[in-house]
Amino acid sequence: CHDELRRKKISALIPPRKGAGYWPGEYADRNRAVANQRLTGSNARWKWTTDYNRRSIAETAMYRVKQLFG
Repeated sequence: CHDELRRKKISALIPPRKGAGYWPGEYADRNRAVANQRLTGSNARWKWTTDYNRRSIAETAMYRVKQLFG
């Protein structure tokens, strides 16, 4: 997944799992997210700085539309 994103030159906005480790090589986006997680103790700060919460808002909006219109 991360390799394909790198090949297409897309920034990865994938939150790492709790307790994730660093990956060697050119995985700067993921390693930055892991470092942020370790510094703050959770993904909350990373999600706020990357506007990851917009994804949740969009998913909730689509869910509501689907519930209304079937």
